[in-house]
Amino acid sequence: MLVFPQLALTITNAIVLTALVVGDYFGEQSHRVSPARLSVTTGLANLFLVPLGALPMCHGAGGVAAHHRFGARTGMAPVLLGTALLMVAFLPGGLSFIAAIPVAGLGALLLVAAVELAMSRRLWAAKPSCWPVIAITALVTVWADPFVGLLAGVVSESVRAVWVRGKMESEGPTDV
Repeated sequence: MLVFPQLALTITNAIVLTALVVGDYFGEQSHRVSPARLSVTTGLANLFLVPLGALPMCHGAGGVAAHHRFGARTGMAPVLLGTALLMVAFLPGGLSFIAAIPVAGLGALLLVAAVELAMSRRLWAAKPSCWPVIAITALVTVWADPFVGLLAGVVSESVRAVWVRGKMESEGPTDV
């Protein structure tokens, strides 16, 4: 049953959120990055590389946020990083160099990426009626798992949309 949480995580983080984050950071330059294209490239990479021994992989909003936070502004940054990592991996003893990176350092980098995503301008620009949906989705995701969090988010957003529509019909347009 691990496939359901992973599928929810991949669709939300690696596809939808990545497209949104890239659009937020790079504006019009990101016109080629879409959920459909991210889905295709993720699927093709896994279909071709996993049979060769690679772990399943995907794009990720955390990686985009971390690269941007540390100064990457073009697609060349991940190409340079990948090239450097390949060179280290092919050097004699290179893999032990990568394994020697302290876990605390990796944790700090993940924390920076998490804070970057959590404190995005989308959160602060959200309409007040969206805040409960955001809170419910985040809490259920942390408490249970990504799949249950996705379901809770969809249900709570559906309830919010019906509530807003009903309020607008009875009162006229407001900023909810």
